[in-house]
Amino acid sequence: MKNTLILLAVTFCTFTAMAQRPQRGQGQQQGKRPAGNEMRHKGPNKSNQMMKDLDLTADQMKQMKIEKQAFGTKMKAIDSKENITVKEQRDQRFAITKEHRTAVQQMLTLEQKQKMETRRKEQGDKMETQRMSRMSHKLSLTEAQQVKMKAIHEKNRDACQDIRNNQGLDRIAKETATKKLMEGMEKDMEKVLTKEQLTEWKTMPKQGPNPGGQGRRMHRQDAI
Repeated sequence: MKNTLILLAVTFCTFTAMAQRPQRGQGQQQGKRPAGNEMRHKGPNKSNQMMKDLDLTADQMKQMKIEKQAFGTKMKAIDSKENITVKEQRDQRFAITKEHRTAVQQMLTLEQKQKMETRRKEQGDKMETQRMSRMSHKLSLTEAQQVKMKAIHEKNRDACQDIRNNQGLDRIAKETATKKLMEGMEKDMEKVLTKEQLTEWKTMPKQGPNPGGQGRRMHRQDAI
């Protein structure tokens, strides 16, 4: 059940990994983050194409560059801390990302913000279509099942977005709300899939937006 819920959260919500980092590596102590030289911070460059689509002015581009550099510096400072727990590190990354995202939003005009949201929705719809296609092929879903599964996915995607955008929730509250949402989603799926399909679905590899490195890359995407 735990692994299944993690898969669901990765697939439909990006915010739960916003402030996380991978926890792999030999010799890592439980509750402690890896040493600074074991991880490489790359900054929020996954948003570059989206920024280009917004037709930023020269002044906005200058402000964005300064903010991006400041964001990267703060994240590297966290990377260099050797004696903080994983929870402390995640909380600090979450807070800095939230601060950075607010700063970026304040630089944009209303039209640019609307264009950004439209672009995000288009990207989300595209990934959703690809995920549904893979799932339909893998599980041999009937047409009726495909319709029901799509409805379940869309409902939970929208709910995840609402939680993600709720600035009144801290990281733990968002993760708790997401877990509860995912538990409900799995129950809905159990009503649609056969026992064999459900078993096969639980063995499928993770299909998040960025397989093989969700935490850091999803965090970069969510920084704008």
